[in-house]
Amino acid sequence: MNTFNPVIYSQEYPLCDNYDEVNTKGIFTKSIHWSYEREWRMVNFVKSGEESIDKKCLKGIIFGCKTSVENAKEVVKICNEAGYEDLQYYKMRQSDTEYKLDKMKLNSKFETD
Repeated sequence: MNTFNPVIYSQEYPLCDNYDEVNTKGIFTKSIHWSYEREWRMVNFVKSGEESIDKKCLKGIIFGCKTSVENAKEVVKICNEAGYEDLQYYKMRQSDTEYKLDKMKLNSKFETD
């Protein structure tokens, strides 16, 4: 069973009373601080492996703070080989002045714009 849902943004941790609620509330809930992402998640509860999505649906990829340059380049290579076009790539980094993360746009050489 594929489940493709928008993430629910909340000020509270999701409380889950049973395994089914973990699979819904737990997987599809994030802190309200991330609401600008307008994220959707797809989960397949039956099988693991690759899933195909409409290439027009994917607009960009955000790499976490600890993503290595090598891993980011591999993801870009896979996306290019799969025919994804016009994707925007970003890398999160810890702010030097505040308790927050900053999203930096990456160019093709993985340098910030």
